[in-house]
Order: sequence, then C-alpha cells, then structure tokens
Amino acid sequence: AIELALETREEAIAVGADEIYPEEFAAVDEYAYECLDYFNAGGTQAEFDADIDNFDALYTSFAKAIELEDKYALIIARGFDEYDVKNFNAGVAAVNAAYDIAYDTTDGKAILAQLEEADARYTTVLNNGYNISFVLSLRENAISYGAEELFPDELYGVDEYAEASLVAYNAGGTQNELD
Repeated sequence: AIELALETREEAIAVGADEIYPEEFAAVDEYAYECLDYFNAGGTQAEFDADIDNFDALYTSFAKAIELEDKYALIIARGFDEYDVKNFNAGVAAVNAAYDIAYDTTDGKAILAQLEEADARYTTVLNNGYNISFVLSLRENAISYGAEELFPDELYGVDEYAEASLVAYNAGGTQNELD
C-alpha cells in the first residue's frame, strides 16, 4: 500500500504539483511523516492503512486539480462555457467544494470525489462544445453554399430549434434532449 502512495506522489510531482501547490504538497508530506511516526510508535496497521489510502487520494487530487485547470482553460478558450452553462457551473462548484474541503480537512477521498465530479462535468462540457461547434460549422458550410438565400425559412427554423434546445438544456433539460 505504501508503494502505491509513493508512486502516486511521484506522479503528482511529475505533473508539477509540488511546484504549483508547494505549501499544500509540503503539508501532505509532513502529514504523511507524522502518520508514519505514529504508526512506528505503536499505531495500528488498520490506522496506517487508512492513512496510506488517504495519502494516495491526496496526491492523486493534486494531479487531478492540475488536469482540471487545463480543461477549464480549454473550455474558456473555446467558449464552450457558453454552450453548456449547466455542467460548466456544476464543474466549477465541484472544484470550489474540493478546495473548501482541502482547507478544512485532510480528507483526501472527499477532495478527490469532488474533483472527479468536476472532471466528469468538464468532460461533458468539452464533448457538448465540440458537438455544437461541429453543428455550427455545418451551418456555416450550408450558408456558404447558398442555403441562406435558397432556404431562408428552413434555416431560420433550424436556428430557432437549436437555440431553443440549448436554452432548454441549460435550464435543466437532459443530455438526450441536447443530443
């Protein structure tokens, strides 16, 4: 178990977690040494195993947080946050919840759970954003071939339908309705 935590720690270092979050990373390292000292002073194996699982989750959380910063930046750069407001806001809320938990406790599993929720939300935003961008490129292609002049009412109807679908989705509609 300790090998897994050490491996996860090295993976976090490989993505720069110790440089991006130096104080937090050092605090987890210090906490790990304190738990090891406690175990060596007579702590139980069960307590130590629980601590190892927690360190693994904490170190994994550092790498996940960095990954999410990259996804967030990509979403903003491409303007996808405007296409899937619902999932984007839920992703931001989950990241904020993870940071709140991290400031209040060392519960690695709770932090990681929030970051994984954010990851799922951001991934959905990216998928929806790419799909909507593709549809918009098809629309532009149709316009370039004269669809706006040849079929103005139909094009307007499709635009209205697409806009209404996106608004309904962001107001609480389902993924199937958007697809």
